[in-house]
Amino acid sequence: DVSLESRLAVAVSSALDLIEDEYLAQRLIELLGFGSSEVAAETLWQLYVHKGGDEVLGRTIALAMKEVGAACIPFLTQGSIRNELIYEILGDIGDASAVPFLLEELKKLGYVDYNRRKIISEAIEKIGEKAIPYLLEVLKNEEVDNQYICQLLGNIDSSNAIPGMIDILKTGISEANKLNILSALGALELLGYHLTAVLRQNPALKKTLTRRKAEFPRI
Repeated sequence: DVSLESRLAVAVSSALDLIEDEYLAQRLIELLGFGSSEVAAETLWQLYVHKGGDEVLGRTIALAMKEVGAACIPFLTQGSIRNELIYEILGDIGDASAVPFLLEELKKLGYVDYNRRKIISEAIEKIGEKAIPYLLEVLKNEEVDNQYICQLLGNIDSSNAIPGMIDILKTGISEANKLNILSALGALELLGYHLTAVLRQNPALKKTLTRRKAEFPRI
């Protein structure tokens, strides 16, 4: 009931401004986790903005947002706060609508800040198969370096990604990017899927693959 959630949100927010006991504050925040509406999501987000600096309360709010679920995603992805906990919450919620945001954050980092890259990557991997269409779309259009996308697809470990990856292999992407895709397919241990036809149509790739066979032991 949205009306009940609204009243609860107002009551909890007002109470948190008055109480100093951390245990009681945690229990009140947890009540909001039983909601599922935008009201509960917005209230939790505002609490995170103002109280998330406290490690214990921040983690409690994060767990409540995970319980509320997809209604929290617009606040998490469009808000001004960018930190590891935000990425973790998005992965835990597990909704595919967070994937474009996570991919953009990953791309902005480049190859710096290994820990943050790892947390973002793990969030995408938690979302799992639902992330594959977004990953394939980026893979198809990535002209510079597709390695980070290939690693994600390999780690998600789903055969559902293979037809799309094979189709991209047949396009005019760079040799380096083709090798990254082959490496991801090797991680999936499913390289036999139409690979013979791909190499027959692409003698240069076959020649490179033969020359660098040690890098692709499953081929």
